[in-house]
Amino acid sequence: MIELGFCVPELQVLVEDPSRPGCEFRVDYVWETGVARPIFGELDGAAKYAERGSSGEKVSGRALLAERRRESRLTLYGASIMRFSFEEAKNRPFFKELLERYGVPRRLASTEMPRDFAV
Repeated sequence: MIELGFCVPELQVLVEDPSRPGCEFRVDYVWETGVARPIFGELDGAAKYAERGSSGEKVSGRALLAERRRESRLTLYGASIMRFSFEEAKNRPFFKELLERYGVPRRLASTEMPRDFAV
């Protein structure tokens, strides 16, 4: 995302569960957009949804339900939630379009550096 010219997000941000004070979620990426609506980015991996049983690997219903509940709580912040996989992030044209559609802010061009920027 940085190589594509987008702003560097805050990483692994703790966000309080608005329905359960004192409980927190960790969000993979957070972009503040300068408006009231932040963008939360979630890199999805299959490992947290997999269970090993006698029949091999299967999707955990509990893990999926917990993730859906978590995402539902995060939407109470009015945030856009952009979910993507590692494979999608490696597909530069697709990932660039995804970041643009979610409104992830762009970095300033090198000719537009702020005046207080120290080299």
